[in-house]
Amino acid sequence: MKTQDKKPKKKSFQSYLLITHKPVQEAVCSFLKTLSITMPQNSPDLTITISEKDLLSMEEAKEVRKLIFQKPIQSDYKIVAIPSANKLSLVVQNSLLKILEEPPKNAIIILVGASVENVLPTILSRVITTFAEDETEQKEINSTSYTINSLEDLASIEEPKNWIDHYLISQYEKLLKTQEQSTSIKIRNSIEFAQETKRMIDANVNPKFALMSLWIKTR
Repeated sequence: MKTQDKKPKKKSFQSYLLITHKPVQEAVCSFLKTLSITMPQNSPDLTITISEKDLLSMEEAKEVRKLIFQKPIQSDYKIVAIPSANKLSLVVQNSLLKILEEPPKNAIIILVGASVENVLPTILSRVITTFAEDETEQKEINSTSYTINSLEDLASIEEPKNWIDHYLISQYEKLLKTQEQSTSIKIRNSIEFAQETKRMIDANVNPKFALMSLWIKTR
């Protein structure tokens, strides 16, 4: 007997990038409900890849490609979730491109990561990026303007890296909503500048100097 009697009404895509800080299994099961898919955590049709090194290797990526073509046992869909998507090697990310673009019709692939940083643009172009933050944190993000309108705004930022993470989230949300090409290009440039700013801070550049550089580039 199938655990899911009706096919989901909302599912319109099959490859996703889920940005969250929640435990992977909890986040994935919650996300599936937004697609009208009820999947028990112990379902044989739900696979969350777990590697000894916490990152998918090339050999494991090959196994994922085989797994995704297996038919579901109890549900309408075979679900494969891949954690730490933003930390996967470029080689592994490239190896996943084909199945992300053309998964079998009864399969759903969910990449799960803490941010979009380091995820290949070719991956981003093949997935629907969605955010699953804690409700309280999401309210804080939505109620805060992640823009730098003046040097006073810049000076008031207490945690630069944390601010940039939220800035990136806000920019990606804008990118998903916009349909104008000129606006899309501007947002993509802002994302690129913000990622560069974060790398500067990681390289021990003065955070305020790095943020000032971001402010100048995005004006």
